[in-house]
Formats: sequence, structure tokens, C-alpha cells
Amino acid sequence: MEHRARARLEVALKVKWKFLEGDAKDLSLIRDVSEEGLQIEVEKEILPGTRLGLSIQLPGDESMIEAEAVVCWTRKAHETWRTDYDAGLRVTRLNESDRERLFHYLKLRMTGQV
Repeated sequence: MEHRARARLEVALKVKWKFLEGDAKDLSLIRDVSEEGLQIEVEKEILPGTRLGLSIQLPGDESMIEAEAVVCWTRKAHETWRTDYDAGLRVTRLNESDRERLFHYLKLRMTGQV
């Protein structure tokens, strides 16, 4: 059984990410979110410790949430139909207004309002 410090909420949010130490960029999907981190789908394995810049798109909101995160782990996707990986990220930078927007959306999602 997996023990987490924080509860996670399953979501399907679009995220654009890039390596902070390079040019590579990708569009991905956030699979779940917690107070301190998130899990995204990635095409290939990313080494733990890698720093990423994130632009998160909330449904119905044109303004992106900008954040930075560090990769904690990457593993092959559990679902047999998927050929990609899941990566666990710890958020290292998220300004207060973006944090409030994200948690407002998550609260609405938890109560079934979105």
C-alpha cells in the first residue's frame, strides 16, 4: 500500500512543460494533483532532480498558471495500453495568485461543481 503525505485529486489538465536547463518543450496531461506536487504523463523517462517550467491550463481560463517543479521519480505507465511514462513532480515555485486559482479549481472539482 502506498502512503502519501498529502491527499491527491485525479484530474485531466493540460500542461506545457520545458526543461529549465535547455530548449526542449512538450505538451502533456496532469493526471493528479496534491498540495505539494503533481503527476504528469511524459513520452520518455526524465531523471530525478531535473527542473521543469510548467504552464498549466485550467478549463475555461485563458490565463496559464506558471510554476516550476523538480522531478522526483519517473516510471513506466501502469496501464497496458499506454506506452509512455508517469513522472512525479514536486512544485518548487508557484506564486500566491496562481496557487489560489489552482486550489479554487480543485475545490470546485472536489465538490462536483466542474
